[in-house]
Amino acid sequence: MICGQRFIGPDGMALWEGWKSKTLLVYENDDDVLHPDNSSGLAFWHDENIRESYKKNVAISDLVTVSTEPLAQQMRQYNPNVVILPNHIDGDLLFQERPRRDKLTIGWAGGMSHLIDWMQAAEPLRAVLDARHELDMHFVGIDYSPLLHRDCRFTPWKADTWTYYKSLDFDIGLAPLADATFNRSKSHIKALE
Repeated sequence: MICGQRFIGPDGMALWEGWKSKTLLVYENDDDVLHPDNSSGLAFWHDENIRESYKKNVAISDLVTVSTEPLAQQMRQYNPNVVILPNHIDGDLLFQERPRRDKLTIGWAGGMSHLIDWMQAAEPLRAVLDARHELDMHFVGIDYSPLLHRDCRFTPWKADTWTYYKSLDFDIGLAPLADATFNRSKSHIKALE
């Protein structure tokens, strides 16, 4: 069995179709990539060839896994065999000592698809940071510091989940989400973290 995510384009289609006759295929998806916002880092999802290759690969899969019911509804248009595997965190995270900083730390962790979310959150957060100089801002994953007109602490993505968790030193965690179709399929993973 092969479990994969976002096999797209001619090369992705060739791989996925080539494996179809050899093993079971499970297509994993945790974002509504067919409804990206124009401002997101997922602009390539507006390319019709990319979108069609994605739909075809989902359709030929033996099973599609998603993290939420709204996303399951989207995927069932292309493959009836969809199951929801809710996002979760490892319970051992509750016993991990969170790194402490000298300053009260506001933080956010996420990817390129959140530009629209940060466009709406930047001004209010900038006002808080301007008024309270004893606060620190920490971005993990993608650095949206330019939207805040200041240099903030930044940590790139870590491939290992536990290394990622150890980088989260937030006293206050932010999870802005704009009212957008793409976001309606999001899970509650940030609240869990």
